[in-house]
Amino acid sequence: MKQACKHMVAISSLAALLCASNGAQAQNGFLGGIIDQFAPGVGTVLDQANDRLGNPVDHGFAAAVDTVAPGAGSVLEAGWALQRSGALNGGSASPGGANAQMAPIPAFGNVCFTPAGNYPGPFNPLGMPCQAMTPYGIVFGSVGR
Repeated sequence: MKQACKHMVAISSLAALLCASNGAQAQNGFLGGIIDQFAPGVGTVLDQANDRLGNPVDHGFAAAVDTVAPGAGSVLEAGWALQRSGALNGGSASPGGANAQMAPIPAFGNVCFTPAGNYPGPFNPLGMPCQAMTPYGIVFGSVGR
């Protein structure tokens, strides 16, 4: 149980770090983003040096975290790989970039509203034509909630 709690803490910490990262932090490293808040540009330079050297700071930190919570370092490494891929700042994972507009998700309903009453049915987009078997025979209507 104690081991599971350590893993949950590490995973939730990583999730909080990734969610809290703004554009600059997602573009650079997380620690570089924090350093840039106090000394603009310094964090970026340190992140670039760390990247050129093969990310020894990241690997060392992940190894240290693994001693406290085994497996949590792997989670951090995976998060950093995701960050470096550009997926967190509108990179390859988002073809339209961070400001891409998504098509609205149509609302669905499962009631066919007819002049003879309302009848349950399968889920369909709101407003679509539907038909229901009523005591008066088949009656046409439209889908609603």
